[in-house]
Amino acid sequence: MLRAHCVPAKGRVGCTASGSKLGLVKEITMNAQASESEHPDHRQLRQLLDEARALNLPAFPDQQRVWVAESPLAQEIKSILAKHPEYYAEVRAVVGPVFPEPKS
Repeated sequence: MLRAHCVPAKGRVGCTASGSKLGLVKEITMNAQASESEHPDHRQLRQLLDEARALNLPAFPDQQRVWVAESPLAQEIKSILAKHPEYYAEVRAVVGPVFPEPKS
């Protein structure tokens, strides 16, 4: 029988278990540690993209240009892309090609 006890430990969410099946517990702990080690800008970008996805961006290119130019949400995404062009593919996958491609 597997018994698990989950408590926050030193700022982490971790679980201890007694029994022979620790795979799930290890996976939960590893996922919590991975999200803690994620770059803060990437974490913020993912939250912003969730908001942008919920908006169902307009389909017309002229409306998209206005959104990119005027929306505070788009401006935040744009500022993160300026610091981290490696996130561009992730942004494009969510909102389409509305932001200019990073210069090489």
